[in-house]
Amino acid sequence: MAKSLMHHIAKTLIGGLTFIGLSMPVASAPKVRSASEFYHVGGETADEIRQDMNSKSTIQENGAQYDASTKWNVKWNLRWAEANGQCEITQVKTTVDVRYVFPKLESPGSIPKRLRQQWERYLAALLLHEHEHKNIGVRAAKKIESEIKNLAARRSCSQLEKEANRLGN
Repeated sequence: MAKSLMHHIAKTLIGGLTFIGLSMPVASAPKVRSASEFYHVGGETADEIRQDMNSKSTIQENGAQYDASTKWNVKWNLRWAEANGQCEITQVKTTVDVRYVFPKLESPGSIPKRLRQQWERYLAALLLHEHEHKNIGVRAAKKIESEIKNLAARRSCSQLEKEANRLGN
């Protein structure tokens, strides 16, 4: 049962819940595409598992090593229409590409039940934490979409496109 619960949590969080928190009236929900990678860890005690994670994790940033990682990238696609010498935005769609990296216990069935439960609690907390990093990307996409949609009309579509890309970057 614990395995199916962890599978459900991982599927829900990694699979991409639609972000509900931040509400911007002109921005629709961005499309979220996610992919996960895993590095395998093992051990018969919590200390052995920790040592194995420390030796196998390649996730480093600013000189610190981490157990998991979330990287995101926002892309936008816009359409415009030209009328009466003016060009205006008619549609903006954003996509957030998310890449997760997590540790995965090699043989959870071979460790004591208490240690397995401790691992499952840790992994659940780690999934929630990384999901919040994804939410930062979703909020950034919503902000980009909103700002581009609210651009005033320009004399040329190339000028409008340059301004939209400047806002997105």
